Amino acid sequence: MGLWAERVAVGAGRDLDGVDGVEPLSRSGDWQFGHVLGNFSQSMEDLVEAVTRRLDAPAIGFYVADSDAAAIYFAGPNSRVGWLALNHSYDDSDDEHTEHWLDPDRHREAAAALAAWAAAYAPRKPSEDEILAALEARIDPRLSADVGGRAMVFAEDGVEVIFNELLGIGSIHAE
Repeated sequence: MGLWAERVAVGAGRDLDGVDGVEPLSRSGDWQFGHVLGNFSQSMEDLVEAVTRRLDAPAIGFYVADSDAAAIYFAGPNSRVGWLALNHSYDDSDDEHTEHWLDPDRHREAAAALAAWAAAYAPRKPSEDEILAALEARIDPRLSADVGGRAMVFAEDGVEVIFNELLGIGSIHAE
């Protein structure tokens, strides 16, 4: 059985205490992580937007579904929520997610949006090319051939490299 996880983080030294649907966890520098309650019943896009608006601070969240699929959502106080898909959607249940991952132009646009967000809010400032290269380095050629498109064995590896190594926000595995 793979990893099932949902987390959100808020920056600018803000706290997630009192945010509906979130249990505050650890802090990494100016970022506090929280566990998303409700077992995948909340929209991560809506939650990131709510945290950003309520706390007037940058927020970033992710979900990992059975280690097969993941997505990262991010927003700043005065920006729309952007997102980046990682791997095919879970059980091929979300065509938009899978297309977002497989379409090189859409994926590059999402990486560029994440890089722009990072330039404004994250401790580290990766470029879109660095984001794309880090994800590409985690592609498994054998699995990709089996599923008919590029694929990572563990989607959470892509989330971890983005959060921890590229953005410098912290490990997704911290409690």
